Amino acid sequence: DQAAAIGALKEKICAINLRDAAVRIQAAIRDDMVAIPCLGKDFLIDDRGNLRSDCHVINWVHFSLLHYVLSCKGRPVGQDWQRFGELHDAAKWSGYFSHRCETALQQLMDAHFPLMAEILGVFGKPHEAAPGAPDISFLLPLLPRVPLLINYWQEEDGFDSQLNILFDRSAEDNMNVHGLTVMTRGIIEMFRRFIVRHSRDGKLF
Repeated sequence: DQAAAIGALKEKICAINLRDAAVRIQAAIRDDMVAIPCLGKDFLIDDRGNLRSDCHVINWVHFSLLHYVLSCKGRPVGQDWQRFGELHDAAKWSGYFSHRCETALQQLMDAHFPLMAEILGVFGKPHEAAPGAPDISFLLPLLPRVPLLINYWQEEDGFDSQLNILFDRSAEDNMNVHGLTVMTRGIIEMFRRFIVRHSRDGKLF
């Protein structure tokens, strides 16, 4: 129940100091609200846990941002990229993440590669990879201390396409695995809506 979960997190927000939290999560204070950049857009959370943005606000994002404010420990981001299942406490969420996030995104990439490459270019930036690495690799600034790396290999010479989503090792301290799962799933839902709106026939598949 997303509404109930968000309500519980909002109660916890009321008990913390947002200015102290802003330093820890690498965000700014604007009009007494913490302004968190997410994929190039600012989302503002007030001292009661309410969310405001120029973008369309959905429960996926609201839930994840509250989690971020509450659970981020401020660990610096490095370059230690890990599969989701390799993060601490991720075992119980690993199957869901693989199916509902990685497989779901791979299906979008397979069916709408040019459009998806354009969408990823809008929200992220190409990531330099070693020779023999993915056909495309994009680094998305999911949250200030939680970047997300998407690698995709197209189908070729009888080999199926592949996709993986990687997080820096610091993510396990800067957002718990539940929040990472919900946030990633929400971003993929956003991609699905963009495809329906901008593809030629208005269809996903």
